[in-house]
Amino acid sequence: MAGIQFCGECSHMLTPRENMETRSLSFTCRRCGFTEDAEENRIYVNTIVSDTATKLEIVPSDVVADPTLQRSFETQCTACGTNEVVFFQAHGNQKAESLQLIFVCCNRDCGEKWLSELAKPSEA
Repeated sequence: MAGIQFCGECSHMLTPRENMETRSLSFTCRRCGFTEDAEENRIYVNTIVSDTATKLEIVPSDVVADPTLQRSFETQCTACGTNEVVFFQAHGNQKAESLQLIFVCCNRDCGEKWLSELAKPSEA
């Protein structure tokens, strides 16, 4: 698909027209009447690309000061070994097969962030 097309006669923009009898698409110049058959029966394609990956770099390090977040004293930081971390659920794809948790180390000198996946409960 070439995008916007222009008339070969007068260089004005061609507009799409549908021929209902032949069920075909053509491009017509409104100024001079030049007509050109379309290569395919589609005018526009809207491709939506969504990135559902969790980006740890957007999580601020000061979330450790939030008293509303859950804390764990049993999970060890992968970088410094501290046993205090805060964690919360990552917002991602709703159709995900697993639940992702974001962990942040409470050691202010460390601030390590990592993901952990928990298995989705089996449906009965």
